[in-house]
Amino acid sequence: MVFQAKLLADLAPRLHTLAEDLELNILAAACGARVAYAPDAVVFDPKPKEPKSASRQRARWLRGQLQVLRDYRRELFHSFVSGDPGTSHLLLMLILRPKTFFIAMRLSALALGLWQFALTGLAMDVTYYLALLPLLESRSQYLTDLIGAPRYAVMWLWSLNTAATRGDWSRSGR
Repeated sequence: MVFQAKLLADLAPRLHTLAEDLELNILAAACGARVAYAPDAVVFDPKPKEPKSASRQRARWLRGQLQVLRDYRRELFHSFVSGDPGTSHLLLMLILRPKTFFIAMRLSALALGLWQFALTGLAMDVTYYLALLPLLESRSQYLTDLIGAPRYAVMWLWSLNTAATRGDWSRSGR
């Protein structure tokens, strides 16, 4: 994300959740800031290398997302109703990512013992990902990544558990 310095200075004192990036987007939208594409922007986005650290980061973000949804209901509603379409779309994609719905459906199916439904969804995913195979240059890397995908699911489950049970979170400096 790139913000004008004055806008960031105005919004930063209000930040209080564990998901500052989402919080900044909502605050900016609520005050009418325009979302624009910046083709020359360069983004540096380091990620944890160890699965446990990545899970902890994801858990912190999940907890922060719930805080943002709880604390910014009015701002979100106002931005969706009176904001420009680009801002509304951005907020929707940040809050309700499409995969979240499908993951929730499959977990619910498993919890209810509807194995056929969950397996049908999994078969659809496999078909979708394998259908792309002929279009790719690095097929072997793609297949290796697909085989490693269950580790990602385990990381998500660990993150959900951590987000639900952990009480303290260290915060980075601002």
